[in-house]
Amino acid sequence: MTSGIVAEAVWRVPAMRWGGQGRNGHSNGRRLIAGRRRRYPRQRSLAAIDRSRPRNRPRLQARPGLICGARLRTGPRNAYEVSFPQGVMWAILNGALGFAMSLVNERTKGTLVRLRIAPVSRRKILAAKAGAALLSIVIVATIVLSLGAAVFGVRPSSIPLLALAVVSAAAGLVGIMMVVSVSGSTPRAVSGVGWAVMMAMSMTGGAMVPLFAMPPWMQTASMVSPVRWAIVAFEGAIWRGFSPAQMALPCAILLTLGVAGFALGTRMMRWSEA
Repeated sequence: MTSGIVAEAVWRVPAMRWGGQGRNGHSNGRRLIAGRRRRYPRQRSLAAIDRSRPRNRPRLQARPGLICGARLRTGPRNAYEVSFPQGVMWAILNGALGFAMSLVNERTKGTLVRLRIAPVSRRKILAAKAGAALLSIVIVATIVLSLGAAVFGVRPSSIPLLALAVVSAAAGLVGIMMVVSVSGSTPRAVSGVGWAVMMAMSMTGGAMVPLFAMPPWMQTASMVSPVRWAIVAFEGAIWRGFSPAQMALPCAILLTLGVAGFALGTRMMRWSEA
């Protein structure tokens, strides 16, 4: 055939042998039509390939994560498993900011001064307030995650590790907001500082843009944000399949920040504005 004419093989019936006549008189059981001759290589199983291999070549073995030559897909099962850690993070951030605002309001109104009259140390008073804020944040986060599991198909790979991640993130942010609460003398000043800190941590830590969608330099810079470690802990318990050893690093960082922030905030706390 000339170079300007091409043909495509369309199987009609199998011929008895190559070069034989197929049904309707078509050679080789094929009908030639305009188009490019397309060869369909015969698929062979691993066992057949293994039987035909030379003696001196290693035997074919199945690799982990491969099924019939296709790699298993790993990652979130749906988009909600990516967005719900961010939603939980925003719930924790708002709860922690509310804790800071309650402290500054009680300080400006003189409530903390009246509490100092009781035979209780100021560290215990602040620890009780921080514990109440921590409990309320955990309850809100549990409601959000329960809604995700019931409606949006968010299935954590480990419920105990997810609970550890929620408590660690709540403790870390409460400790940070403890320091924020003493950064200003009025509720408006503390609110401005709190929102500025929250936005900076959220934008760099993955609460607005998923961590895996960030460029490499931004992923490196996000390591200074506590929000990043909270997001990593949430994702590790929901769809990354973290082991307890892998979960130890982000949770330890968050708990350390919480304890350090509480200690620093307690030392810096002014019990009245007089």
